[in-house]
Amino acid sequence: MEGLLRRFRTTSAKLREILKEKGCREQWAKVQAEYSSNPVSFIEECCWIFNPDLVPATIPFKLYGYQKDFVLKLHAKYRQLDTSDKHHLLDEKTRQMGMSWLYMAFFLWAILFDPGFSGFVMSYKEDLVDDGGAESTKDSLLGKLRFMYEHLPERFAGLLRFKYLRVSNHRTGAYLVGSSANINAG
Repeated sequence: MEGLLRRFRTTSAKLREILKEKGCREQWAKVQAEYSSNPVSFIEECCWIFNPDLVPATIPFKLYGYQKDFVLKLHAKYRQLDTSDKHHLLDEKTRQMGMSWLYMAFFLWAILFDPGFSGFVMSYKEDLVDDGGAESTKDSLLGKLRFMYEHLPERFAGLLRFKYLRVSNHRTGAYLVGSSANINAG
């Protein structure tokens, strides 16, 4: 796992500068290539989360070691680089580990960088999946994704559309839908 993590390390200060600059197509293409193959880098360098216990409450999403490991495993499963136990990835967690934010950050990465992405998110109550579409709050899963999207660098603006229980990338067709756990889910 350490080898994979080493591969995903980047010069984040340089990438942040490129994200701020206008017009640098070649450099922006390199950043996009880096992020498209590296969800850890994208999450740590671009995503912000909300933690009401901190001041300020809106903070950069700096991953703990277990979160990096999980994203790397999730990415390997997603890209089918890890074919052991092909369809399963065990997510043992307790509360306050940041896993809801982490999953939504991974889905945000996939919607932005994988044109073939289609995903599904579910919880036992519909309001916990989405509590307002384009007006959703950080209390719902898709609201967390929307919060992170709205805090991305300007270069990402205008790519995603938020409707109730659906997020889509209008340029690539990638999408994520949500549902409550019910007889028709999935």
